[in-house]
Amino acid sequence: MKRVVIYPFILIVVLLIDIISKDIVNHTMMENDTITIIENFLYFTLVYNYGTTFGLFEKTAPYITIIIMKSIFIIIMIYLIFNITKIIKSSKYVNLSIISFIIIISGSLGNIIDRLSDKRVTDFIDIGIFEYRWHIFNMADLFQFSGGIMIIIIIIMDYWNSKYYLNNNWNSTSHKNNPHNN
Repeated sequence: MKRVVIYPFILIVVLLIDIISKDIVNHTMMENDTITIIENFLYFTLVYNYGTTFGLFEKTAPYITIIIMKSIFIIIMIYLIFNITKIIKSSKYVNLSIISFIIIISGSLGNIIDRLSDKRVTDFIDIGIFEYRWHIFNMADLFQFSGGIMIIIIIIMDYWNSKYYLNNNWNSTSHKNNPHNN
């Protein structure tokens, strides 16, 4: 019962971190302002994203952007509906799997709320090495990415654990049946 209560709490906390961070940046910076956090590595640079992830399709006609976004969203949701329960139930790390998906969903909700309220998404985390910069992103993007990485790690750990179990089970069985070991 305690685990079920913590899941909505995680969703709300992650969502609030995203919403509050965007609100602080929007009220303390002007568009294209930059604040140095770690020289030549991490900056806060306020930009507004009118496209999809990493500003893709920003210059495209709005109806095409909406169609592409909705199509991608529908495909992802159909895939998740059919596969999420299989992934979670078969995992040795059920709670961590659920938390990972909650973090991804919270990040998605953060950007959806931002886009619905402003018709744009506030991005401000500017990371890179010297002049080699990554796309500017926000906490919601970071949560989605982190949740995805967690899912990949869980799948790899489950795979390794199942291979280890199968190999050890096979070795112990074959060891017992080997007449040279008696």
